Amino acid sequence: MSYKSKKAQGLSLTFKEEFDLSKLFINSYSDNKININNINYDFPVCIFGQKIFEISLKELKAFTSDHIKYLNSKYFSLNSSYPELILIGIKDYNSQDILRLRDISEKNKIGLDLMKIGQASGTFNFLTLEKRDFITIFI
Repeated sequence: MSYKSKKAQGLSLTFKEEFDLSKLFINSYSDNKININNINYDFPVCIFGQKIFEISLKELKAFTSDHIKYLNSKYFSLNSSYPELILIGIKDYNSQDILRLRDISEKNKIGLDLMKIGQASGTFNFLTLEKRDFITIFI
């Protein structure tokens, strides 16, 4: 499976890899990449269920409500369900980022969690074990 999805509101996804759910586990991370099953993925990266994509989102301040709509529709087209949560892992953020994302979350009626990369990696592993419907973005 190899494709590049259409751009929407300046956002695009490029398919990288698909894992069996039992092998989808973040083994390690750094400020600019994660390691899943001994494969490194440089940021920015987006994970939908078992599929890993390169995402064209370079910085958090560029993330918009339109991007959530696009990601929701892409997730639905691949999984036949909508995500309950978007988890964002980033090196640094501030209170303005949190307030802006809270407004976007409320407007789109979806949970948005903003965390440091290490916290987001652990949360990703936990939610994956629970087989939850969510999107993870590492910037």
